[in-house]
Parts: sequence; C-alpha cells; structure tokens
Amino acid sequence: MATFNEYFVATAEDIKRQSKSNFIIRNNGNNSIDNHTHLMEQAFNKPYPDMKYKYTMTKEIEQIIKFFKTKNSYGYDEISTKILKIGSLFISSPLN
Repeated sequence: MATFNEYFVATAEDIKRQSKSNFIIRNNGNNSIDNHTHLMEQAFNKPYPDMKYKYTMTKEIEQIIKFFKTKNSYGYDEISTKILKIGSLFISSPLN
C-alpha cells in the first residue's frame, strides 16, 4: 500500500513541477506560478449559472440510493455505496 501511495504522490509532484515550468515558459519567466488569483480569473472568467432546486421526497431519495450498485469501494468521503444503502433510512431525511 505504501508503494501505491508513494507512486501517486510522486506523480502529483511531477505534474505540479511540469505545470510550473510550462507557466513560466509561456509567460517568458516574468510571472510566478504563485500568482494563483490571476490563474483562477483566467479559468473562471464566466459566472456560474443559477442552480434551480426541485422539491423532492424522502422516499425518492431512498429509491435513488436503492438503485446504486452495491460496492465496498469508496471515494474521497470514505463511504461505500454498501454503507449508504444500509443507512438510507437514516440519511434520506437530512439529505432532503
């Protein structure tokens, strides 16, 4: 497991290093990558569209969770779909 983690940490560092050098080359070395505000303005120069929420019912949320594929794997939140299914009765109301 440690080797697996070390690989991804090294990969992330390589990408970060390449991004810095590409940024400095494109800007003739005049700007620093630390000027993150400028980079964010370039990436997000358009406003986000308004989000419209539709009303839903607790049962609808439970049905959606019910149709998830049952897996033990998880994402960033470290919650598997198996756990979501088990706790759907308890979490559907707060989600609603």
